[in-house]
Amino acid sequence: GFAEGGNWRSNAYPIDIENIEAYEKSVESTLRELIRINRNSPSIIAWSMSNEPFFTNKKVMNKMKQLLSNIVEVSHQLDPSRSAMIGGAQRGDIDELGDIAGYNGDGATLYRNPGVPNLVSEYGSCVTDRPGEYIPCWGHVKDGEKPGWRAGHAIWCGFDHGSIAGNMGEMGIVDFFRIPKRSWYWYRNYFKGIEPPEWPKEGIPKSLKVFADKTTIRGTDATDDVHINVQVIGKSGKHIANSPDVTLTIVSGPGEFPTGRSITFKETTRNDIQILDGHCAIEFRSYEGGVSIIEATSEGLEPSRIEITTTGIPIFKEDITTVIQDRPYVDYRLLKAIKEQKPVKVSDSRPVRTNSINKSLPSLANDNQNWTIWKTQYEGESLWWELDMENFYNVDSVELFFEEVYKLDISIETSINQKDWNQVAKEANYSSKKNSKILFEIKDNSEVRFLRLKLNGAKIKQTVSIREIQVYGNTKN
Repeated sequence: GFAEGGNWRSNAYPIDIENIEAYEKSVESTLRELIRINRNSPSIIAWSMSNEPFFTNKKVMNKMKQLLSNIVEVSHQLDPSRSAMIGGAQRGDIDELGDIAGYNGDGATLYRNPGVPNLVSEYGSCVTDRPGEYIPCWGHVKDGEKPGWRAGHAIWCGFDHGSIAGNMGEMGIVDFFRIPKRSWYWYRNYFKGIEPPEWPKEGIPKSLKVFADKTTIRGTDATDDVHINVQVIGKSGKHIANSPDVTLTIVSGPGEFPTGRSITFKETTRNDIQILDGHCAIEFRSYEGGVSIIEATSEGLEPSRIEITTTGIPIFKEDITTVIQDRPYVDYRLLKAIKEQKPVKVSDSRPVRTNSINKSLPSLANDNQNWTIWKTQYEGESLWWELDMENFYNVDSVELFFEEVYKLDISIETSINQKDWNQVAKEANYSSKKNSKILFEIKDNSEVRFLRLKLNGAKIKQTVSIREIQVYGNTKN
């Protein structure tokens, strides 16, 4: 993050000495509770001590590492039968502090055999709304990228989630409403052999269909609820992709939605309550026993109803029950003033890839060490180096540091999804000098996640040596 030191968005470990003791006690207490509560679950294969703790101020980096070592020992004491894992261990030399190292990032090409038991604890991170594409995101499973020294890899992430960081919340293979995206069906087909369903297409809307995962809520203590779905049905009788506004209303009986006694899904408004691909869903909860009649309506379409029974007491009585107040949706991202931060470097140690045929690691170009050199080579029309900034930034400038003299056409492209690229800077017929720097100022103010440097020229068929590629940007959150 960009916040001042000590803020939760910029450090995994406190930098103020008066907070350290309480913080470390809290971490250990949380770990003890985690293990004691969940240790009888057969699905647990290891305990994770962290996620990306290297996001720590340099002056307390050693204290952070000591804390990791300490809680690894706590884990061993509480559950000797399972390993202790350092999650997000790809930077800062923390991957040897536990029994297993978990590497986040591209999941295949960025990291070499570390010499310790390991797996890819996050790969994918593909941003898309439902329905998305019928693909495995970055293709690591399909392409067979399974080196023998890696135990496996886990996609990030299972479900869309709320996030203050740009579009980072739309990274799941199942969306915010627990409706699968098409990539979810790809994984199910690949691993289980289950064919995907017929995808809905645009058609002529006729009616709505409301259904739920179950029709009985057991108890009124808020430990159970119902997942209610609505689909748009065409004249053919099939689910179609048309997405008109749809409203769910409790006609009678107990219960509520997150917004009160009714909720409206819109396609045109980008928020947390959407209808996409002719399908929407929400949770329904009741604090009183009784039968609830819920109706789905949309202008010009035949409505649909469902009956939900809640068991338990108190029993709902229409005449004396407390009226549920409406709670209109407000986008939480708009609740605070938007402040644009000053540009800072957003490229150091981020995941990169290239089409260079030279075995020199492309990460040498963004390791924040000017004395290391990335030597490139490509026998084609152009050479490219691609950066994943792991968040969404307004790119302000790009600085290139060449080691030798070259004559090149240089261009810079940006993308939000690694597929659709926009050229934001170009320098034709550039002649570099030895140990020279070239600065590109980026005028495009769009928030992007990926940046690609492209080199074209006669010298491409030879080796091009780059000391450093530095990208500067800011964010609005």
